[in-house]
Amino acid sequence: MTEEQILEAKIAILYFIEEACGYRHSLHWLRRWMESGQQSDLEHLIIEIGRENFYDFKRLIQATQGDNDARWEMMSILTQRGIIVPDEWKPVREEEGSLLEQDIVLTSAPEAMIHSMQFGEQDFNTAIGNTWNVFNWIQENKKNYPELDPIGILAYAMEKLYNSQSNVYEVCYFIRMLLGKGTLIENTINEDLELFAKNVGNYFADQEWVTKNLMLAIQNGPEENWKDALSRNQVKSKIWLLDKLESTGWFTQKPTVTKENPTMVLVGGWVGLLPFIAAVRNQKLGAVINVDIDESTHLPAKVLNGQHYTEFRNLAKDVRTLDFNKFKNFVIVDTIVEHFENHSEWIQSLPAGTKLILQGNDMFDVPDHVNCHHNLDEFVDTCGLAKVIWQGELTMPGCTRFMVIGTT
Repeated sequence: MTEEQILEAKIAILYFIEEACGYRHSLHWLRRWMESGQQSDLEHLIIEIGRENFYDFKRLIQATQGDNDARWEMMSILTQRGIIVPDEWKPVREEEGSLLEQDIVLTSAPEAMIHSMQFGEQDFNTAIGNTWNVFNWIQENKKNYPELDPIGILAYAMEKLYNSQSNVYEVCYFIRMLLGKGTLIENTINEDLELFAKNVGNYFADQEWVTKNLMLAIQNGPEENWKDALSRNQVKSKIWLLDKLESTGWFTQKPTVTKENPTMVLVGGWVGLLPFIAAVRNQKLGAVINVDIDESTHLPAKVLNGQHYTEFRNLAKDVRTLDFNKFKNFVIVDTIVEHFENHSEWIQSLPAGTKLILQGNDMFDVPDHVNCHHNLDEFVDTCGLAKVIWQGELTMPGCTRFMVIGTT
């Protein structure tokens, strides 16, 4: 994947997470910064990360703005906590053929060590004692890690803090030396998608698998339009559908010896977002058949959903060519009515009593939309259902979504 694709994928994942899993201040500001690249958004992200780790990073922001007292205060915090050695300073070690990945953390330093670096604020005799404190700190760490240069690492931290006055991005390296790689700030330094998924997943203890699955699906379908697939409107409209589906009881009735739970036949399901959101919500659907004539969508759809359903399969056919008389106990979910000409004729060709959920919209300006509607009544009238169980509309930015639930 290109850098542009990776960045777009991260932003898309963050939009999905915010809508489907929950809002987190840090994730919000990470997305804002990724979209804008603005210093103010990065500063908001830094402050939120500080709060999560019980630090007042407003002082760190002041350090980036040239406040000398704030600089020394942050250096004091860093040395007392114990400096996490940057990767570029670590020697390459091998153990049983693999590189060691654990953090190297320098021991905490006495408060006097930082004061010793401010010679103008102490008498000469005090400076001598404090300088020996620096020496002892270096010797202690050289004993633990003889291949490292503690004073060089200290100077590196000071340099990053100082350089952040002209480029606030530099302070992200300082934060890494203070907090390690486990925070979101790492995603301003490292573009790796897997690390991003892990860091974001940490915000949802019982749903860390969500970002992992999304990341794997994106890696298996990098050319898909994930920006659209995971957009707010896509997620909101599908959550709306799943809420109304649950009220029908079609998938919540207990199966019997002669009757299994219905199979969802998903029309033009693309990357399988609807059943995936159901899994995120712990909403049971039974088996799922994702009917999409575009086979390039099949692998990412399978990656997203395969582990959550006893049967999830893709079908590369035009749904209008399927003989539904061969299906048993099924529900058709068609969220792309706007893409089908003569849609009502197909609906009326289905077996009597077929259960359907249909969604359309009023987005006439989209070239691929050949079957849009001006309002809900028009949409329902042209769907061709014999019995309407529920109908409604959802107003979203840029469009109105229409939905009807019923049977033929």
